[in-house]
Parts: sequence; structure tokens; C-alpha cells
Amino acid sequence: LEQRKLQDNANTLVDLAKTQSTIHDTVSEMRVQHSRLQIRLDSIEESLLQVHEHFATLPLILKYIQMQTRNSSCSNQKSDDPVGPEDTYHHHHHDPYLRGRNVCSARVTRQGSTATTT
Repeated sequence: LEQRKLQDNANTLVDLAKTQSTIHDTVSEMRVQHSRLQIRLDSIEESLLQVHEHFATLPLILKYIQMQTRNSSCSNQKSDDPVGPEDTYHHHHHDPYLRGRNVCSARVTRQGSTATTT
């Protein structure tokens, strides 16, 4: 009977050792997976920061493109339709609609009508 108790205790110790080894392996695997996950999260965070920076500069880029398009449109119209300095209406800052806008000019034809170019 005592021999049997000793054998049961020995089996219990073996089972505990196996359980401890399994737990150790599981914890080690969890650490490895945690490290991999942390690397992936850091990469995602870096990508999100870059996207945020690009979106932050987007309004400036769009404004620059808009100004370039307007300037290009103005220079194309000036070269396509030459108008003397006496025909150009420079007082668009008095018009509340045009105030603060990048308007090339309002042109006055010889008959006195106006056409606004943007």
C-alpha cells in the first residue's frame, strides 16, 4: 500500500513537471507572439502617422495647385486675348464677391461690358 502511494506521488510529480513544461512553452510562445504583434502595431502606427502627415499637407498642396491653375489660366488668356492696360478693370477689390479671391482681372471691352476671368 505504501509502495502504491509512493508510485502515485511519483506520477503526480511527473505530471506536475509536464504541466510546468507545457506552461513554460506556452508563455514563451505568447512572448514571441507578443513581440511579433508589437512590431506589427509599431509598423501600423508609423504608417498611420505618415498618412496623417500627408493629409495634413493636402490642403496646402491643393491650394498651391489651385493657384497654379488660376495663374496658368490667366497667363493663357492674356496670351490668347491681348488686352491693353487701359482695357483692364483693376478695381475688383470693391466688389464683395471678388474681394479676397485670386482673380486675374475683370476686362472691359470697348463697348463697356465686363467679363470676369478666374
